[in-house]
Amino acid sequence: MRAATTLLALALAVTGVRAAETGGGGLLVRWLDGPPGTVALARIELAATQVVEVRDDDGKMQRFRCTTLGAMLEGAGIPLGRALRGPRLAEYALVRARDGYRAVFALAELDAGISERPVHLCVARDGAPLAAGEGPLRLVIPAEKRRARWVRDVVEVSVQVAD
Repeated sequence: MRAATTLLALALAVTGVRAAETGGGGLLVRWLDGPPGTVALARIELAATQVVEVRDDDGKMQRFRCTTLGAMLEGAGIPLGRALRGPRLAEYALVRARDGYRAVFALAELDAGISERPVHLCVARDGAPLAAGEGPLRLVIPAEKRRARWVRDVVEVSVQVAD
């Protein structure tokens, strides 16, 4: 498949698999036009150096340890930055939770060179790994008024192209 077509058809599926299920591997990665690979949960945890503070519904401060979803996608080989222009601005990330909950983000929203409203991919809250049902990965987006896209227990991120 030609390079331009591959970029437009690029998809990343990140299936949440506990380390014990993959022999210590982490998150399974599947590309539509490529062989399956792995983004190790340990790799995401090492990249999660940002601390994001948000208040819960009761006003209590919570501290999440995160990386950005854009940085995770770039680390998995999806070109952002200067490569995100022209027809590629029609690409989006569909994030799915284990229970089927879904949220959509334009790739431009995930690029730090375009948006100042980061989408954080978190691995810990208040110094502890995310609890079952919340993690091992969770989205936190402090700039949004409603938490409708704060996906818990993220199991899949696929990059697609809008028609």
